[in-house]
Amino acid sequence: MLLTRALDGVPRRIVSLNPSITEFLFIIGAGNRVVGTDVWSYRPREAMKTARLGHSYRPISRQ
Repeated sequence: MLLTRALDGVPRRIVSLNPSITEFLFIIGAGNRVVGTDVWSYRPREAMKTARLGHSYRPISRQ
């Protein structure tokens, strides 16, 4: 998804659907804002405590 306008502030909740982005968010100190990740995000261990939302190719359905 392409960001088309400036954000009005700092995001309070973040969902990451890419393991490298998830790891980067924790490295820069935004890990406390990550509320959901893809099924392959396992580093750092704190990322495994978030909601699992599937992955960018096939999200988990609510069936």
